[in-house]
Amino acid sequence: MGRQLKKMRLPNGMEAEERACGDYVCKYCSGKATACNFVADMCLQVYARHQGLCGAYIETDKYVGYITECSTCRYQGITGECGYAGKAVMG
Repeated sequence: MGRQLKKMRLPNGMEAEERACGDYVCKYCSGKATACNFVADMCLQVYARHQGLCGAYIETDKYVGYITECSTCRYQGITGECGYAGKAVMG
């Protein structure tokens, strides 16, 4: 039983969705979530303490930094489902 990420339809018709949660653990370096930015009870951004330049680090013309979302989380399964089961990392 894993987490279900939330989705919300904005007044302008766009859809916002969570991309990670406070239980994030990097699958490359085991860096854990240290903080989350919430808006309307949705986690829109997760900060994690990564260990050096692990596999979650990217450099492109538009972004330089760590991808801290489900795609780089230890708990994401092959088909995209969350396999998290346990006590929350952030408390």
